[in-house]
Amino acid sequence: GGQGMAWLALDPSLNRRLVVKRFETGQSIGKDTLAGLEATFAAQAKVAAKTSVVPQIYGVERFEGAVWLFMEYVGGLSLQALQAEKKITLGDGHILFIVMDLINALSALEHSGLVHGDLAPGNILVNAQGHIRLIDFSNSAFSGTVCAPLPDLKLHRYQRIYKMKV
Repeated sequence: GGQGMAWLALDPSLNRRLVVKRFETGQSIGKDTLAGLEATFAAQAKVAAKTSVVPQIYGVERFEGAVWLFMEYVGGLSLQALQAEKKITLGDGHILFIVMDLINALSALEHSGLVHGDLAPGNILVNAQGHIRLIDFSNSAFSGTVCAPLPDLKLHRYQRIYKMKV
């Protein structure tokens, strides 16, 4: 993701793949900023408990001057990758299925009070069954707040705007 380093890992005790994401915080992170980051992850975990549109959160830890997020590995291809693959053509029915799934995902987020903050083709995965999953909640915020990177974190300060042909 654009807000931190991410690795694919294996949890040997449960024999499952997971994603480990490191958010660099430095030594000067404020308690409010850290609490906001952890609250965002907690909100994502609540959405994941109610629906399968976002990855499950397995844990959040603080060490080595960073916040580490341990979450479910989500397989599939991003809409960005599907668009780049000229070999794959999506029919109208499949596009409609993806759009309806996306509407349901956004509705689930809205009901939890969470705004994704970076809804882009690269952050929407399509699995083998054609269902979507949203990833990379690094820029997420609670409804009514500005969707921007948290100020004390050493994060990229830009967003890309993607255009999709559907």
